[in-house]
Formats: sequence, C-alpha cells, structure tokens
Amino acid sequence: IYVIIWVKVFLDVNDSWMGEKFMAYQETIKTVDKMRAYLRDFFVYGYKCQDDFEEDSSRTYDNERKRIDNWLNGYMQSKRDVNGKMKRFISFDSRRIKNNPLHRIWKIKSFTDTYIMLHFYILDILADGKKRDSNTIVDAIRENYLKYFAPAEIVREEKIGKLDADGKPVVKKSIDYDYKGFSEANIRKRLDEYVELGLLQKELGSRNKAMYFCSPDKIDLKQWRNALDFFSEVKSLGVIGSFLLERQTDEMPLHNGLSFKHRYIMHTLESDILANICQAITDKCTLKITANERGYDCTEIVVPIKISIGTQTGRRYLNAWRLADGHDGDQGIRSFRLDYIEELEQLEKCADYDTYQHLIEAALPHIWGVSMGGKCVDPRKKHLEHVELILHISEAEADVKHSLEREKHGGTIKYLGEERYSFTIDVYDSGEMLPWIRNFIGNIESFHSDNKCIEERFWNDITTTMQMYEVIPQREEGEQDGAQKEYE
Repeated sequence: IYVIIWVKVFLDVNDSWMGEKFMAYQETIKTVDKMRAYLRDFFVYGYKCQDDFEEDSSRTYDNERKRIDNWLNGYMQSKRDVNGKMKRFISFDSRRIKNNPLHRIWKIKSFTDTYIMLHFYILDILADGKKRDSNTIVDAIRENYLKYFAPAEIVREEKIGKLDADGKPVVKKSIDYDYKGFSEANIRKRLDEYVELGLLQKELGSRNKAMYFCSPDKIDLKQWRNALDFFSEVKSLGVIGSFLLERQTDEMPLHNGLSFKHRYIMHTLESDILANICQAITDKCTLKITANERGYDCTEIVVPIKISIGTQTGRRYLNAWRLADGHDGDQGIRSFRLDYIEELEQLEKCADYDTYQHLIEAALPHIWGVSMGGKCVDPRKKHLEHVELILHISEAEADVKHSLEREKHGGTIKYLGEERYSFTIDVYDSGEMLPWIRNFIGNIESFHSDNKCIEERFWNDITTTMQMYEVIPQREEGEQDGAQKEYE
C-alpha cells in the first residue's frame, strides 16, 4: 500500500510541477544526443554564447542551458567578452571535486507514468522471493494495485442462450476495466526487459511456463567501497560504479576518499557508445556506424575488433574492419573516434570475425598511431613504408635517448658510434610519424622514407620554420632549393 501511495503522489506532483511551472521545458530527457553535443561545446571548446549555436532556436538553447545549469550547479561559469556577449563554460578544480559531475546525465532519463508504476509494482510483487508466471503477476497488478486508481469501467453484455418471460434472450452483464498501458503484452514485455537487465531471472516451470523471480543480491558493497570509488573515476565505464555507489547504507559514507590531480571526465559522455561497441565485440556482430568527422556525416558497416586509446591525446578509437558496400569497394582497417560517433546499430553475426580479427592484430604493430588519419588500410594490398632516422644524442641528453627507447613503437634502435643512433621501422603510413619525429628536431641528422611525399613534406616544414625564425633567408618565389640541404 505504501508503494501505491508513493507512486500516486509522485505522479500527481510531477504532473503539476512540470506542467504548471515549466510547461514545455522538462528537467529529464529521452536521449542524451543533443545534450552530449552541448556539454562538449561548453566543456571542450568553452566560452560559448547563444550566437554560436546557429542551428538551434533560442528556445532550444535556453532549455538545454537550463538543464546544464541545474545538473552542473556550481560548475557552470559565465564571462562577458569585449563585445559584451555573455560567454558560458564549465570549470572546476579536479583536486576538489569528489565525484565526476557528468555522471549525472545518465540518471535523468524521462519515463512515462505507466513505466514507473510497473517498475514498483513488479518489484513489490516479487519482493518475497517466490516464483510467479506472467499471468499471476498481471492478475496481482490489476487486483491489488490498479483498482486504487479507479480505471474506466467497461460494461460488457453476453447472451447466454436462455429466454425470459417475454421470450427475449437473456443478457448477462459484466463489468471490465480499461487498463490502458497495463495490457498483458506490455507487462510481459517489461518482465522480459528486466530479465535482460538482470533485475529478474526467468526459468521454465511446469507445463513450460516461464516463471519470474527477483535476482539474488548478495554483494556487500561496503567491502567494495574503495574499489568502486576508484573504478567510477578512472575506468572507461565508470558510470556503472557511480550507479552502484548510490546504493549506499548508513555504514557506507557518501564522500569519496580519493583525490585526483588530473581528471579526464569527458569520456563519460561516450559511455553508451562504448558499452554498445563492447557488446558487439563480445557477440562478434557487425555494426552500422554513423559518425560526423570534420563536419561530414558518414555511415559505414564495420566489424568491431578492439578499442584503442591515444597516448598523446587520451582520445579513444574503435579499430574495426570496414566492409565493402555498394557505394565504395574499399575495405580494410578503419578507425573511428568515439566522440565522433553519433549512432550505432548492431547487426547480424559476422561469420568471418576471427579472420578480420587476425588481420587487424597482425597489422597493428605496423600502425604508428591509433587514428590512422581517417584512412582505410587493407594490409593485404598496401605495402609497408620503411622509415630511417639518424640522430645525434650526446651523453648530456640521456632524457632524449630514454624517450626514443620508450616511444619506439616496435622500431629498432642501433648505436652507430660517436654519439650517433639510427632508428628504423616499417609502417603502413609514415605520415602518422611526423608529429613524433618533430620532437627530436634538434637531434636529427637525416630522415628518409620510402614515401617521398612524406619525406619532402618533413624537410619543407623544417625550412618554413627556419625561415619564420630568420635562421635562413626567405626563399624567392619559384625557387626550389633542396630543403634538406638548407637544414644541414
């Protein structure tokens, strides 16, 4: 009875508060897609004003801004620029916050009245641990709960085959109720959904009837408190730990005892994307991916293999095998930034999953970075590019040598004598190495690559930099002296 009263009061207050006070604006959301984009704009890019969101109306902008202000109360800041426009951004001290504030966006999903009522009804009926079939649960919901809400009465008439004194057929009247969203099919659907989520368990009983009962909860979260604190803040799907931490008792204090100097909280916004990819990898299924890369939308069918994290930027990528389609016959290894992925759809199982996995695992040692520059590389067709660096590293530059050894990515380092070292490696795309090679710019004596375009690009960048700092004179228009010669 307490469950019934609580749900009834909650729904009445919720309807009144949302309807009268905010009307179209609601605190909860159906999906996080638009909110994810707004949070990235405010947090990653920062200093945004309403004029920067040209694609959305002022009403949409105001609603999204209100939600963010409420969810991240205390972390939203504003500042006027030189033109007097109010710029908004997210700001916090990573050493002072105890929990990732962005975990909150996964806890504000909207729901219908029927959904929340069924949630409490089902769990209340099965709380005693007994096993019940769906028909028993449906009858219990209607007889013990729904009658308190006075559902609409439906009068049904049925001829029973008898005649009255006047010779007219006798009609038997019965009263039924309109349960609207509480149909048997809807309740069974919710039961199966809870079985999939792990809240309930199902087994076959007599006459092959499906029997439902609550999943046992034998985990003592108090013993896992420190582990959950750490997991929720540093792991890829830390939002799971955040949900578990909310199941606290009086013996399990609320505040996190850990402190972090550096926090990378934006990965939280990709939690659903990452979870769906991991599920597809576990099931060995193909994925239909819609991503926005450099302002362009693309949709591709891929076989997901693994998740990689860039050591330089911390960004996460999906390494997958791109399947050929009717528009583009190219197939091969393709990488997708998780924060660029907008939609995912799991398709059928891939019969050749192990073959594609072997191809990618064999090729990864020859792929310098994790992004692959957005290219599609088929290791069965593309030849490796040989790269050779000659560096001069003095004894006083031990840190440079340590960096070279630590970041060689499977390359070979050989001492040539007189403080000179050679570094060689074979990769599919030597262009990916250029940002790393520039770290040793003061130690490089020579650079050679089988890809002459990359080699020329490197030396032209050096020449341009030296001209910028007036180390060498500006090149006359049309003059094409050897860039490597000028550098030497």
